[in-house]
Parts: sequence; C-alpha cells; structure tokens
Amino acid sequence: MELLEMEFPPTDNYVGNGIVAKGQASAIIGPPGIGKSMIITQLGMSMVLERPFMDLPVNCADKKSLFLQAENSNYRLRMQLNGQFSSLTEDEQRRVDAHFTFHTIENGYDSELRLKGRSADAVARCLNRVKPDVVFVDPLNAFAKGSLNTDDGMMDTLQELIRLAKEANPDAAVVFVHHTRTDGKAVLEAVGPSRGNYGRGSKALHGVSRGTLNIAAGHPDDSSKILVACGKNSNGPDFEAFGALRSPDTLLFERDPSFCLDVWKQVMSGKPAGRLLPTPERVAEFVEDRPLTRQDLVEAIKEEFGCAKSKAYQAIIDAQTQTIVRGPDRLFRSIKL
Repeated sequence: MELLEMEFPPTDNYVGNGIVAKGQASAIIGPPGIGKSMIITQLGMSMVLERPFMDLPVNCADKKSLFLQAENSNYRLRMQLNGQFSSLTEDEQRRVDAHFTFHTIENGYDSELRLKGRSADAVARCLNRVKPDVVFVDPLNAFAKGSLNTDDGMMDTLQELIRLAKEANPDAAVVFVHHTRTDGKAVLEAVGPSRGNYGRGSKALHGVSRGTLNIAAGHPDDSSKILVACGKNSNGPDFEAFGALRSPDTLLFERDPSFCLDVWKQVMSGKPAGRLLPTPERVAEFVEDRPLTRQDLVEAIKEEFGCAKSKAYQAIIDAQTQTIVRGPDRLFRSIKL
C-alpha cells in the first residue's frame, strides 16, 4: 500500500517523541500561576537551539514560534525573557530573537482576542504575516469562540485556531495552553488513569491533542517546583512523570533528580508521612544492587519514607509476592523481570 511506503523523518517529531510534532495539535495544561508562560518560551527556545527541553529530547532546530498571548504585560515578558536569555550566548540570543514573535498587550483592546468578527481577522493577519512553524495559544480561553465547557464550544474554538494556523503554514504545529480544573482533587489527576480529565471543561481538547503535557505543582509550599507528566502521546510511548525546578536567576526549568513520584503523591494528597506505603517497585529498588536482611530493608524504608516500622513491614510483605524474593541466606533481592 502507498501508506506503507511513506517515509517520515525523525525531525517531524519536534519534542519528546512526538509530544509536539509537525502539523499537529498539542496541549500544555496546568493551573494558573504555575509558570506555563515561562515553560512555553523555554520550549520555543529548545526548538530553535535543538537542545533538550527539561531532558525531553528535541529533534528540530530553527523553528519559528508565534506566541499568541493575552495575559502578560510587556513588563512581565521583558522580565521573563531577560532571565531566560541570560543563560544563552550572544549568538544563541540572536538566533532565538530571529525566531520569536509575540503578540503584545499595549492597548486595551489588544487582549480582546475571542475568535469573533474583527478579533478573528486580526489573529488571521498576525498568523499570515509571521507564517510560524509553531503557534502557542496562551491561554486558550482568551480565544474562545464559544463556551469551552461544552464539546461544541471547545471544538469550534480548536478547529478555528487550527484552520487559521494551517492557512498561514500548512505544517504549523499548534500548542494550546489551557487551565486545569480548580477542585481539590485535580492536582492528583495530572498522572494516572484520570490524566485525560486534568484540563478544565470539555474533554474535546484531549481528543484533538496528539500530545499533552500535564503540569502540576511539585510541592504545596514551594512554587519553584513542578511536576511534568505525559497527559497523552499519540505519536510514541509516554514518558515517565518527573519533577523540575525553576532557577531563580534564569527562570528556566531543569529536571529535579531528587524527585520521587510516590513521595509527591503523598505530599500533595495532604496525608501525613507514613500514611502511604511505598509501592512494591520502590521496595525492590532498595535491594536491586545489593541484598539486604529484613531488618536492614525495614530501616531503609523507614528512613526514605518516614513511616512507622509496621508500615515498612507491610510494604515488604506486599512486595514479596511481586518484586522481591527472600533467598536461603535470608537476604532479600529484587526479582529481575
């Protein structure tokens, strides 16, 4: 068949094995104030300079980005870009500057971008003038053609934005920046089986997006920490959720090597230390490189998770039938799967 003979260069998968890809729609979802505007400019820089985006692979270079944004003042954008550009050489700064275009808010009507009448025409003119490779829509609700809480309103908005972007550049990737739900349980749904329900309103965005990044707070008392999770990836395997830290100087996010998803779930659930048991997989990590006695394994679990001895014993019991085994020498070892 003709389809089987088609070839697609790896450079079409711009970021993270297709989370952002040539000609496709993607989404970045997170609560207000989490740093989504900083994240998307960092993402745009990565696609110009072909450098990893918080350790996610980037397979493209010199991609032209248009930031259709409706919330940040010029003062805020200048502060943000000053910090992020401080990490670049002069040559890198020139390259990024040549590939970045921002819609800025300088008059009262500049933030009136709903896709109706003259506003829709203005968005179309901007797209046709820049002809971007990547369009960031930040935030999606500022461009709503109808109610984003309904399937019809959300779909009308998404399809109109995609249509306008494609008229300017048929290969344009469109990245929708959207808010999460505001109820108390939303943060824990950034990962796991309910991750597709993380965004606010209609689920149509989840269906249209080929790749989604779910962004959540990394700690309730530290705004510099975030969780980055794969909400969806239709083009390749999901990546494992990881933590990232925002530098106070460069305002860039870097992967946090100390992040533990189990601990994050415990902290963000509001439960005190020791209420949640380590998973069998985490227990196996303690004996992956060297066998331990039961007493030593209990102490290792207690120290890592801050749980009581009884909880550590229960975690070992749960893991013993799945990920660890106790040999004739009475030492625990991980089961190599």
